[in-house]
Amino acid sequence: MASAHLLFVVPRELDELAGILVEHGAEGDLYGIDAEEDALAYLADRVGQAVGVEFGADDPTEPVYDLMRCLDGRQAPYWACHDAFVEPSRGIRVGPRVFLNLDGTDRRDLRLAWEDGPPALDARTLKAAGLAPSMAEAAEARFLAGAPAPRP
Repeated sequence: MASAHLLFVVPRELDELAGILVEHGAEGDLYGIDAEEDALAYLADRVGQAVGVEFGADDPTEPVYDLMRCLDGRQAPYWACHDAFVEPSRGIRVGPRVFLNLDGTDRRDLRLAWEDGPPALDARTLKAAGLAPSMAEAAEARFLAGAPAPRP
């Protein structure tokens, strides 16, 4: 099973967002929340703050694209990635990708050169995908400020 990870700034409009998160079984910051009303309450307390969610699926692109579409419509910044996986119905190998929408209006779709292991939400991964170092560091500052430092 492949996985996907998203960090996003919670927008003011939550109705569709909460439904997507519950429908796809979001974990991470929403671990244990399986009712749309509970997701709405959780998100309402975090408007304007960064929230992290994770998904596990045979095809992790569906929750990623559903959430990105919703967040793009609300001009909410996000940072997402998914593992490499084999698309179940056609057997096509899909490489790992990283998506970054730092200001809520300009999505960047970045392909990664490696095939094994999940991409991380860190500046090193963004730089490896070809993003300018200053933008990679801006993404870390925007989404990971105050988060515990990863283990080496």
